[in-house]
Amino acid sequence: MNLAVAPEHRRRGIATRLLERLFELTTATDAAATRSRCAVSNDVAIRLYEQAGFKARGVRRGYYTDNREDALDHVARFPSRDPRDPRVSRRPATRPLQR
Repeated sequence: MNLAVAPEHRRRGIATRLLERLFELTTATDAAATRSRCAVSNDVAIRLYEQAGFKARGVRRGYYTDNREDALDHVARFPSRDPRDPRVSRRPATRPLQR
């Protein structure tokens, strides 16, 4: 899935709300984690993902075919609802997004 907001609609919290909905849908499926990837030069996306609780996990060199720019991989882990699952955390892996 690609997350994008048209330039004329940016800075209105739309991407934040989209990520919040993604988290709702993902945790409802009992998923362990979700991942994101963005260009290393995309400071706005990097800040959005980090505010959402994603952690940088690596760089994919020359990932984008149009300009050979590197991509930064992020991951956000979710607590399991099953108390026997070793992924269960005493605190959520993601923090609520600030508006």
